[in-house]
Amino acid sequence: MIDVFQRILTLFIAVPYVLTAAVFAVSRLTGRTPVKSFRIAADCTVPFLILAARVMMNGMIPKAGAVLLIGILAAGISCAVAERLRSKEFRTRLMLRNLWRMLFIGFSLIYILLVLAGLVMGVVSFTSG
Repeated sequence: MIDVFQRILTLFIAVPYVLTAAVFAVSRLTGRTPVKSFRIAADCTVPFLILAARVMMNGMIPKAGAVLLIGILAAGISCAVAERLRSKEFRTRLMLRNLWRMLFIGFSLIYILLVLAGLVMGVVSFTSG
């Protein structure tokens, strides 16, 4: 049983969009709208995208965890400043929700770029010898 759980967890870390599709499908089956279902799926996928990006970056750049942590902190600070400038009253929950969704978009982009970079590096190393 633990072996199956480990394999599923590994799949979700290696290809986090499998989790996105699964959560989206289950959410749609419960009767939610497509937009609400995608938001739920994106919210569930963020930790796996962060892990996947960290694992992939560690293969290319040593000490990549520090770079990702600094990026997450910078995004958090920018969301907090934007929320403070936008409204008189600082709404922490709204700011954290916006940060979480911004992290989904940012880490999706990072994940796709890292996959493409890995493919290019693999093709170059294959063709060069």
